[in-house]
Amino acid sequence: ANTTIAEGKLAANVNTITEADQWRITADVNSNATILTSNWERCDTHYDKVGTGMSESSGVFSFPQTGIWLVQFNGSARYADYQRRYVGANLQITVDDSNYADICTAYNAFPASSGQPAYASVALTTLFDVTNVSNCKVKVQVAADGSVTWMSGTAQNFNHFTFIRLGDT
Repeated sequence: ANTTIAEGKLAANVNTITEADQWRITADVNSNATILTSNWERCDTHYDKVGTGMSESSGVFSFPQTGIWLVQFNGSARYADYQRRYVGANLQITVDDSNYADICTAYNAFPASSGQPAYASVALTTLFDVTNVSNCKVKVQVAADGSVTWMSGTAQNFNHFTFIRLGDT
């Protein structure tokens, strides 16, 4: 009986994920503070988007449909020589396609490295009520107290977004 109920809900598209997408950067970025604007690609290693998927232009991500969206950014950076006080990232959203505001911020620090590479990561997660696909957008700014390398890959995710539509707005 439980199987029949579950199959019925799936057939009616009730409580199922209709949109899921991941994007990553494919070239390292050396900076102390920047919006990640270039070298984004849809993750294509053992995965393809669910639904229409996000669109991206100069690091600004647009949503394919309204609804409540889970937005996650994971950032990874490396640095050698000495300890950095902080490394961080800010998720920035707009609801009017113009004015951006920080919605989520996370910080970390590099350990003392004694000339060896040191690594740090940040994770940001927020829910975003996308009420208008033309006006609601998101981007990420990364920052550190000096230049660091924001890592990249074409076969694995270092600095990447995950977008999942959870339900109607």
